[in-house]
Amino acid sequence: MLSMNSRTSIVIFLVGIFVGTGADAHHSLSNYDMQEFLEYDGTVVEFSLSNPHAFAVIEVKNEMGQPTRLLLEMNSKIILSGMGWSGGTLAVGDEIHVRGNPDKRADRKQLFVAYVVDRTGE
Repeated sequence: MLSMNSRTSIVIFLVGIFVGTGADAHHSLSNYDMQEFLEYDGTVVEFSLSNPHAFAVIEVKNEMGQPTRLLLEMNSKIILSGMGWSGGTLAVGDEIHVRGNPDKRADRKQLFVAYVVDRTGE
């Protein structure tokens, strides 16, 4: 039988493992400028409803009218699923309008998405 000190040590050790693992598994949104919002119209090239965040890639026109790709980071699968999203919500070729927070580094073409609207306005 384990002593009280041994049991306490084991519990503290296990809590440390689980808490530490959870903190490592999720990153912050500190790379995004949460004060600025940008909007884009584009065509879905890729979509993945996954955890810890769903992702999509859309093709948009840059300032010179040339096609370029923009990475969209979204909320988690569980949050989006609760809002009615599924793996088929976005499909390659869908035309969408997105609004979100840009990366603080302009050379990274990515956006943390606040909302997505498809051609039907949904």
